[in-house]
Amino acid sequence: MRVTLIITPATELNIPSIALCSLAGKLKDEGHTVKVFDLNKYLYNAAPDTAKKEWGEIFIDDIKTAEFINSNKQLIDSTLDLILKDQPEVFCFSIFFSTALMSLKFAQYIKGFNREKTIVFGGPHCHPEWWGKKLIKNENVDAVVIGEGEETLSELLRHLENNKVIDNCPGALLKKDGQIFDFGFRKQIKEINKLPFLDYTWFNPSDYTALPLPLSRGCVNLCTFCSVNGMWGKYRTMTGNRVFEELKYHMESLPERTEFYFCAPLINGNLRELEKLCDLIIESVNNESMKKPSWSGAATFRHQMNGGLLKKMHEAGCSNLTFGLESGSQKIIDKMRKGFRVKDAVRIIKEAKEAGIKTSVNIMFGFPTETAEDFNETLVFLDQTKDYLNYICPSEGLCYFNPLSYVFYHLDEFSIERDSFDELFWESEDKKNTFPERFRRFNEFAEFTKTLNVEVQPSCEQITSALKERLDFYYKKMSS
Repeated sequence: MRVTLIITPATELNIPSIALCSLAGKLKDEGHTVKVFDLNKYLYNAAPDTAKKEWGEIFIDDIKTAEFINSNKQLIDSTLDLILKDQPEVFCFSIFFSTALMSLKFAQYIKGFNREKTIVFGGPHCHPEWWGKKLIKNENVDAVVIGEGEETLSELLRHLENNKVIDNCPGALLKKDGQIFDFGFRKQIKEINKLPFLDYTWFNPSDYTALPLPLSRGCVNLCTFCSVNGMWGKYRTMTGNRVFEELKYHMESLPERTEFYFCAPLINGNLRELEKLCDLIIESVNNESMKKPSWSGAATFRHQMNGGLLKKMHEAGCSNLTFGLESGSQKIIDKMRKGFRVKDAVRIIKEAKEAGIKTSVNIMFGFPTETAEDFNETLVFLDQTKDYLNYICPSEGLCYFNPLSYVFYHLDEFSIERDSFDELFWESEDKKNTFPERFRRFNEFAEFTKTLNVEVQPSCEQITSALKERLDFYYKKMSS
């Protein structure tokens, strides 16, 4: 079949979508003709500078999205012509919180051109506990893929290609003649080693600062605020050998590119396989069978990580690690069930710096039960590690709980007001932890970081601008 894979604004601009790379590789292996469009990148490059400045905020707001479309009608029309040019039979959209509005708009335009075209939505926010059941009710969406897409989308396309009545397709919500069919969940892919290599042929590598690489799915941690395991299921990792073979393949195919990013919740979930990967890279670089790559990714603090491993990682090309610190208070870290000790976090950051690896830490504001004293411990931690940190990454949502997170289903356990619960604007039962209070703590953090000489990404100015709009919405909502 002729299949087009699409990601719309707004999402990551510097790295191609690993989901589209993986799906393209799988579908091409099965004989489909596949086109891929990063409309996020395409529209951003053509958009006016005023839109570029607030790119991440436009497409999560109905009014701003409509204004962008109306102000750039010629661009939208030419983009629609582009994706319709080769007359694909099936259009598949990658859905995140920030891409849903534009995806629904393009689905509407495609159906307006030809109602016989099949529209499939898939991605993290298509889980039935999130937006999946709502999306399948949209008149322009024919199917929603839940969870991992490779096997489900492949089976769905086989049915469509053979004009078969689809009476069973685990992992999909399907609509036929107005009736919705829920085929339940599909078993997760156990042998992710067997997945095809990512397909890079659909984009110009020079358009991106780094290229995506697979490594694992799911997470070894069970953080109470996180939805990763709810979406991905049990943690699975590729072997060091499998990851090395794919890295080597891409470097041979694109000898001018050496920058890669591991698109996984964490790269150090299996330290044995990570070390094996490093050994293979070092051996190949030393015998001159490959150039030295540069790679980075997200990581957790694990007490087994030591200076020796970090030095080996750097020798193998690790340039940057982003750690999910979230808080400097051991009490709050334990409440989050992050599974590390503050003293290990301090040690690992220092040893990473000594090994030559740049480090970043993520920070949240106002996790349930966090007191002013707890928050001050976070500031103390940042001051203690300022000479070793390269970046501090504050949460743009401060502290929010989406479906599939543990907190979302256990509000009472975290003393969160149930009757007025909102993912972003939630309040503690004692009314001491509110959105304005979390914003106040962020402002305290913003002032404090001015003394550290450590870069904040995104900048506090960028986040403050977006948070002020949300604060206005909060007060309107509370007064209504």
